[in-house]
Amino acid sequence: MSLLLQKWINDRAKRFGISAGGALLITLGIFWLMQYMIGVDNKDGKVEKSFEITDFVRIKQRGTEVEHKQRAKHRKPPKPEKQPKSPPKPSATRMPGSTKHTIPSQINIQIPNVKLPLSMGSGPVLGDVFIPKEAIGKGMKGGLGLPSAADGSDFMDERELTPLVQIPPFYPPEAKMLGREGMIELEYTVTEKGLVKDVVIVGAKNRKLFGQAAMRAVSKWKYKPLIVDGKPVQVRVKVIIQFELTQ
Repeated sequence: MSLLLQKWINDRAKRFGISAGGALLITLGIFWLMQYMIGVDNKDGKVEKSFEITDFVRIKQRGTEVEHKQRAKHRKPPKPEKQPKSPPKPSATRMPGSTKHTIPSQINIQIPNVKLPLSMGSGPVLGDVFIPKEAIGKGMKGGLGLPSAADGSDFMDERELTPLVQIPPFYPPEAKMLGREGMIELEYTVTEKGLVKDVVIVGAKNRKLFGQAAMRAVSKWKYKPLIVDGKPVQVRVKVIIQFELTQ
C-alpha cells in the first residue's frame, strides 16, 4: 500500500515540475516578444513623432497666451458715461403790470384761495378788469356810471376784483421733461355770481404745451362779484399766466 502511495506522489510531483517549467518558459517567451516589439516601434520613429506633435501644440498655446497679454496691455479703459443733468427746479416769480402767475413745474400741487395784490387799485385784484364803454350807462341794467378810458380804448382797467378760489395750473409733465417755458394770455368773463365763463386765449408762447392747462385752471376760478350801484355786474378780465423754470 505504501509503495502505491509513494509512486502516486512521485508521479504527481513529476507532472507539476513539468507544468511549472513549461509555464516559466512561456512567460519568458512572452516577455522577450514584448521587448522585441517595443524595440521595433522605436526604430520606426513613431514615439518620437508623437513627442514632436505634443511639443508643437504647447509652443502654439504659449504664443497665444503672449498675444493675449500684449493685446490686453494696449487696450484703453472705457470712458465713464456722462450722467444726465437734472432738470432745473421750478420757482414762482411776479412781473409788474398785468397779473402774471409763475406756475411751478410740479405735478398735483394746488394752492387754493390765493390773493395776488397789484399796484393798480387799493385792494386785492387778479388781472386787468376791462369794462366796455358801450356798457357804461346803457349796456348794463341801471348803468354803471363809470368814466371813459383816457386813451379812448374800448376797455377800461379801473375796477377791482377779489379772488375767492384761485387754483394755479399744473405744469404740464411733457413741458417739464423738455425743459420748456411759456406764457398764456387769457380773457374771460366773470359773471354776477363770480363764476368764470367764455375763456379765450388772446396771446401765447408755446400755446400747444401750456394752453389747455391754463384754460382748464382759470375756468375753475371764482371771484367775489363786482358790485356797482348796489348790484352785482359781470365784467371782462384779462390775465397773463407765466410758466417758468429756475436755472
